[in-house]
Amino acid sequence: MSEFRFPDPQEREKRARLIEMLEVGKVMVYVNPARPGVDLPPHLQGQIAVPLNLSRRFQLETFEIGPLSVKASLSFGGERYLCVVPYGAVFGLYGHEDGTRLVFADAVPAEVAIVEPAEGAREQPAETAPEASAETGQPDESPTAEQRARPALRLVDE
Repeated sequence: MSEFRFPDPQEREKRARLIEMLEVGKVMVYVNPARPGVDLPPHLQGQIAVPLNLSRRFQLETFEIGPLSVKASLSFGGERYLCVVPYGAVFGLYGHEDGTRLVFADAVPAEVAIVEPAEGAREQPAETAPEASAETGQPDESPTAEQRARPALRLVDE
């Protein structure tokens, strides 16, 4: 029997962010399956990180955004499984509709490293205007060094 407890501030923050993002549309939830209380299909339990798509539009048999965890009956290879994801296991959220990306450092698996530039590596200066492509004569739409250097995820701290 599980003990009754109130959600901590980090759990409340993750829940609030998930609810906000679900109002916009489909959300990919990045889960650390090694955290206590996570229940996923057996073939996913040995993974370092598991992305799960959630949406209110999926019309799932079970879809509960509780105070301590999310419960959703998701389909894996045509088979339904009742997934339980405590907020302590959620380390990232990605909103498919608007591209919002959040990372929660408290739950990032140790095996998931944030790569820093190598010592001695130098960043190329950003181009001020795109150069024309030799093939088409049109401006080259490849990202500038500044655009490539922008972080793709935003860290959420308390």
